[in-house]
Amino acid sequence: MVNTGYKQEGVEHPEVQKAINQFYEVARQKNVPLGTIASSASGVRQELQKGTAFIPVVTTAVFMSAFSEIVSAGGEIDFTK
Repeated sequence: MVNTGYKQEGVEHPEVQKAINQFYEVARQKNVPLGTIASSASGVRQELQKGTAFIPVVTTAVFMSAFSEIVSAGGEIDFTK
């Protein structure tokens, strides 16, 4: 675990993004495959575009997102079928 020092923004802070991008660039230059986690399909696409070689998906986040979409749609869910 790494503490970025940017508690509110976390990895979204521009300085943290800059450091991450530099890390990716050095890895590419040295032909070192990188891996990270993703919690959504868009996160996976984003990581693939950056050249990430190994991307496990946090399935609980994906399921919770899908469930939230279903609930937000407003329909009743019949679990008996």
